[in-house]
Amino acid sequence: MSYNIKAYLYPSFAYLLGVAVFILLLIIGLITAPYVLAATADGIGPWADEVVTTSQGVRKDGSPVNADRSDSSQALGVAEDTDVDGTFYSLGFPSGSMTLKFTNPIYNGSGADLKIIESTRMPYELETANVEVSTDGVSFTSVGSVTQDGEVELPTSVTCAYFVRITNTTNPETYEDTADGYDVDGVQALHTEGTCGSEPSPTPSPSSSGGGTDPTPPPGTGGAPVCGQVKPGTPTLLPVTKVNPTTVALAWTAVSPVTHYTLSYGTAPGVYAYGVANTGNVTNFTVSGLQPGVTYYFTVYAVNDCQPSDKSNEVNSGQVLGASTGDVLGASTDTLGGTGVFWETVLSVLALSGVIFSGAYLIKRAYV
Repeated sequence: MSYNIKAYLYPSFAYLLGVAVFILLLIIGLITAPYVLAATADGIGPWADEVVTTSQGVRKDGSPVNADRSDSSQALGVAEDTDVDGTFYSLGFPSGSMTLKFTNPIYNGSGADLKIIESTRMPYELETANVEVSTDGVSFTSVGSVTQDGEVELPTSVTCAYFVRITNTTNPETYEDTADGYDVDGVQALHTEGTCGSEPSPTPSPSSSGGGTDPTPPPGTGGAPVCGQVKPGTPTLLPVTKVNPTTVALAWTAVSPVTHYTLSYGTAPGVYAYGVANTGNVTNFTVSGLQPGVTYYFTVYAVNDCQPSDKSNEVNSGQVLGASTGDVLGASTDTLGGTGVFWETVLSVLALSGVIFSGAYLIKRAYV
């Protein structure tokens, strides 16, 4: 006698319920994932904070650039890294340009110092731009050109820069009539620590008092600008307190002299893509809109008008008030409370679904 084993799959109600729960959690995770500080200033962070000037060109056919590609603020903050209209600024032909300012300077470090994010996606024709930098916003130094996304190095003569000017150099010859040149999505400093003068103050007007005072020297001839304010003490960032899966409370020690404090944070130690430029003269702040399951690293600066302090202290790892802190400058929220609620739940549902799926097989023997 011989026999065959035939397997029949009967998807159970529990299995279908598990799949439905998984899909629902995935949708919730995507909805709540923060698009943090795109097109906004990030303070001490590495992205451009302010539009100084723009001189937008036109499309190849001479018509104005579309309005949803003409909002210069879209070049600020974290780059969305997408080609969706309304998320970048088009420079226009023949040589449209924009000048951006950084709160925290771009330092001259090892290798590339500045990155330009361009929104065009292949197989579209490559677009190019010339990049210049300046310490005072008046005298600019060319640092090279970029094609699509590109990186440039500061020359040895430039120790740091607060201003970046980007000018379209794309040749319109091979483009369709509606083309509008290089599209700026974001500008990022690749080195945010080094030696440099403080943020430049406005250049005073020449004296007209007749008292023999010499006129102010031309910009760019007196060296790097220097902030005359007293450097504040360095605050101590206290352990992070978890409020909920997307919110943390930060606190730090008061120092003086100080006008306000600045927060910087990111998802890697020492790399702060996000920030709060001015918390006011307070010693605590709540950061919300964070992504569950992601480790964030925080640091705080005291600022006295134009003079920032050194970065806050390191915080050693350890469980504090439900939140794990990392051995980094500032403190980290280890999956915002050490739970990783979102992804742990997803994995649990997947595992449960697998068990139910396996148990849904009814094996029947058929003897011949």
